[in-house]
Amino acid sequence: MHKPVIVMPYGDHVKLLTRKDPAFISANPALGSYIGQLYDADAFVPDALATLLQHKLGVDVAGQKAQDTFVLRQPSQYRYGVASWELNLLCNYSCPHCYLGVRPNSSIGMVQRLQVIDRMAELGVLRLQITGGEPLIDAHFEETYREVYDRGIITTISTNGSWLFRPRIQELLRERPPMRITVSMYGAYQASYEGMTKTSRGTFKRFLHGLEATVGMGVKLRINIIVSTFNQDEIDDMKQLAAKYTDDYHIYDQMSATILGDDEPLMFQVDDLWRKKTLPEKQSFDGCGAGVESFHVDPHGNATMCKVGRETKIDLTQEPASAMSRLALSAQLKLVRSGDCTSCTSQSACVTCPVIVEQYRSAKAGATTYCRQAYERR
Repeated sequence: MHKPVIVMPYGDHVKLLTRKDPAFISANPALGSYIGQLYDADAFVPDALATLLQHKLGVDVAGQKAQDTFVLRQPSQYRYGVASWELNLLCNYSCPHCYLGVRPNSSIGMVQRLQVIDRMAELGVLRLQITGGEPLIDAHFEETYREVYDRGIITTISTNGSWLFRPRIQELLRERPPMRITVSMYGAYQASYEGMTKTSRGTFKRFLHGLEATVGMGVKLRINIIVSTFNQDEIDDMKQLAAKYTDDYHIYDQMSATILGDDEPLMFQVDDLWRKKTLPEKQSFDGCGAGVESFHVDPHGNATMCKVGRETKIDLTQEPASAMSRLALSAQLKLVRSGDCTSCTSQSACVTCPVIVEQYRSAKAGATTYCRQAYERR
């Protein structure tokens, strides 16, 4: 059942959030205790509280019972608010640019997934990106998604969109709507799209049906336009196609080596695009929360610092939450520049993450593949 308001205690305050909007109410812990009392008593939401939720969060819960309105989260002593979860490496596309490389049908079953979800909740995860492979084709996707959602974890789904038109998927996502669905776009036309994804005729049509289904469900849609040598002449056309469905679309034009250290994806990068792209206002990479405030989970239930940095693994099905301290230490060491980067005089202008640099190096990619300064000095 869709319960619209999540109550998350943080010690000195409590947050009330919805699953669709970044807005929240930050209040005294006494409000959380009061809501807990209403919940335990199977009472109705008082008019004053319903008015507050309507005004601040835009949810109408007038006349509803507290048990039908709130998901009560337990407090966490840990700082991990954000995570991503690769349910399975398996994908129904065969994109040669994919950073995962080999994509076998490889994952854990529901018993272990429930252990992972328990650990995420204990670690305080509030926002979770569900990804793959292609997550919607995973054998346990529906059950996994329900469990995550019902625990009061706000979800986004990253998908190729080819299964979004299916009635069972639509029924699930209407019943338990995610905060956002992010769909990757690989071409504006059938030939380029199916050429880049190495799929059969009809895949592009299913992709478009998926976009239409998402809009029809009323779920926020983001489109990531993936530019490669297959579709570099269609950038404007892809923008126009994306704009038919959402104004939230973004261009991704830099490929990365695979997590296995292979350089095949780099063959499909259109180098001139990312090298000429205007740098963001943030002029240098000065660290992130990977491994300390956020983490990634692979298909086998292992927590890693992020999708790229996978050397240190914490088995969430076996190890206690306190084991995440190893991940935090490892992440801090990984987010330090090494090799030729240490003597580079352009560090203050570098926006590339050191972990990603190491990934390129493991694939024996030249510095001009990922470093603007190296390219300009060549």
